[in-house]
Amino acid sequence: MRHVLSILLLPVLFLTGCAAVQADNQQASQASEAAVDPTQLQRSWLLVELDSRPPLAGSQVTLTFQEGALGGNTGCNSYGSPYQAGADGSLQLSELVHHEVLCLDDGVMEQEAAYLKALGTIASFEIDDDGQTLLLVDASGAVVLRFAAHTAAGGPVEPGGQVWELAGFVTVTGGVEEAEFLLAGSHITLEFDTESGQLFGTAGCNSYNAGYTLDDDGLRIGPPASTLMYCGEPEGLMDQESRFLGWLEEVEDLALDGGRLTLHLADGRSLLFTAD
Repeated sequence: MRHVLSILLLPVLFLTGCAAVQADNQQASQASEAAVDPTQLQRSWLLVELDSRPPLAGSQVTLTFQEGALGGNTGCNSYGSPYQAGADGSLQLSELVHHEVLCLDDGVMEQEAAYLKALGTIASFEIDDDGQTLLLVDASGAVVLRFAAHTAAGGPVEPGGQVWELAGFVTVTGGVEEAEFLLAGSHITLEFDTESGQLFGTAGCNSYNAGYTLDDDGLRIGPPASTLMYCGEPEGLMDQESRFLGWLEEVEDLALDGGRLTLHLADGRSLLFTAD
């Protein structure tokens, strides 16, 4: 009987082992299916639905993910935030900040408020359609924002063919952006010559120029050369000019949204321009 029992038990043990292997394989398969690649976020996206409604006609709301930080334009103001994305599809934003320029087009400011509020509820993300659709989902599982992959035609965004006027300097203190506008009566301009790879303008008192390169890695500006005039009015003009020229050398990237150009520095500072 002892010998017979051994023969009968062997198939049972073998089947039990197979069941365990199958269970392990099933769990591994489910884990693999659940995993997502957070690096798929790292591109530019264009809003197509806000709370199941399309954005205002003629407005363009953008969202761009880079490693550890996101930003974009609400259709009026630029915004940004650090973020953390997990392989389980989790997405957490922190310290969401935005500029506070007033736009007078009908409904734009209301749309901006609704969009920023929706961003603040995000708990997870999904990427569908072979990476062409981004869904941002709240804690209840509802899709509150839907984006389509957005790629600027022709590679890097080109800011040439336009005179840009500086609206202000943006600094970051304690994770909060603060905009400092130009001295009353002063003007700082910027133009890009894409053929020569040179930019130029007036820094408020003196004219300046510098070489630049713009590619997929960002924007780099060489040391500006300027004339050497002194302007005493308005008070503080020369300090403002020196600050502007110094910041230009630290620029690392740009964002172009319609009539707004933002030059980004590494530490969160930025130069905000509007179309002249």
